[in-house]
Amino acid sequence: MTGLLSHEVIDLGDARIHHLLTVAAQRGVTLDIRPLRASTPTPAEQIASEVGCEVGQVATSRLCVAPLPRGGLKPIVCMTSGAGDVALELLAAVAGEVEVRYATVREVRDLLNCSPGMVPAFGHGRTVSVVMDRDLCGYQWVWVPILDFAVLRIPPRTLRMLSNANVAPVTKVSRVRSMESVDGSAGLRFGAA
Repeated sequence: MTGLLSHEVIDLGDARIHHLLTVAAQRGVTLDIRPLRASTPTPAEQIASEVGCEVGQVATSRLCVAPLPRGGLKPIVCMTSGAGDVALELLAAVAGEVEVRYATVREVRDLLNCSPGMVPAFGHGRTVSVVMDRDLCGYQWVWVPILDFAVLRIPPRTLRMLSNANVAPVTKVSRVRSMESVDGSAGLRFGAA
C-alpha cells in the first residue's frame, strides 16, 4: 500500500468519492483514500489484513434508529471499532433516547440513501446524530470503509470533527474498559466510590 493521496489512487469521477472530498475540503481537510482489492463490502478483519492494521483500527458505521414520539425515526450513526459490537442500551443512553434499534435495510436506504454495509461516517446529506465509540480515539490512525472498494486513513480526532460525532463508550466489550480492568481500576464509575 502506498502513501498516495486520494486524487492519485481513486477515480474522482465517482459521485460518492467526490461528495466526501467536497465535505472534507469545506472543513479544510484533505482525505487520504486508498483502494481495496475487494469490490464488495469487506469485513473489518479483511480490511485490517489488507492495510496492515489492527482490527480495532477499522472504524465501522451502523445506522441505528430511535422512534420519535409523533411517529417517524431519528437516525443515529454509530461508529465502532471493527473489534466491537454496538451495545444498544449504551447508545440509547448516550443519544438521550428511551429506545434504539438497528435500522432495517429499507430504513438505511430511505434515511441515508445507501446500502446497510456502506453507512458513511460523515457527509450524510441530512441531519444525523453520530456517536463514535471512544475505543477509536486510542489510535493514531483509523481506517474507515467508504465504498465497496476504498478505505479512508484518518486520525480519529479529524474523523470526529468531520462527522460532528459525540465520543462515548458504546460497545459491548470495550478495549479501553478491558485495559482498565487489567490494571485494577474500574471501567465506568458513577456516583461516589
